[in-house]
Amino acid sequence: AALWAYYSGARPTTERMIAGETGRRLAVDLETMRLDYNRLRGLVQSFTSRQRVEMEQAFTAARANYRRSMAAIAAITLLCLVALAALSWSVTRSLTTQLTEAVRVANDVALDRLPEDVRVTSRDEVGRLLLGMKHMVEKVKEREAELRVSEERYALAARGANDGLWDSDVLQGTVHYSR
Repeated sequence: AALWAYYSGARPTTERMIAGETGRRLAVDLETMRLDYNRLRGLVQSFTSRQRVEMEQAFTAARANYRRSMAAIAAITLLCLVALAALSWSVTRSLTTQLTEAVRVANDVALDRLPEDVRVTSRDEVGRLLLGMKHMVEKVKEREAELRVSEERYALAARGANDGLWDSDVLQGTVHYSR
């Protein structure tokens, strides 16, 4: 609106000057035009200053938002890394615990010490391996119990028959006699 008002007054005055008009009335109109121009210039400078301040405030707010966003991203990334580390530790511990149990059972069987219990804690491949080992240990224990019963019966039968028994080991070159 201020620009239109200045333009509306300045154009006719400028046209009169171009046409060669002189005099007191033109001088008054030129002074009015100068005052309007200075007022318009002041408005433009005031507007520019306000805009500059608003732009600086906007950039300051944008920088603050950027810093907050970067801090949030860093925090979320750190949180994800901690969660991933905890999950990795949990999975690794789950696997190594089961594998340690499988190794313990295998070592006990290899040393002719059948374990009292085989702990099966999962249903995955290692859990199925441990379950198979558990069944194997149970079967070996059953067979050992059956063998003890059979040996006791044989010993009773041999003592009851009162016969002499002997066994020859050709490879070792030894002979065993019963009493």
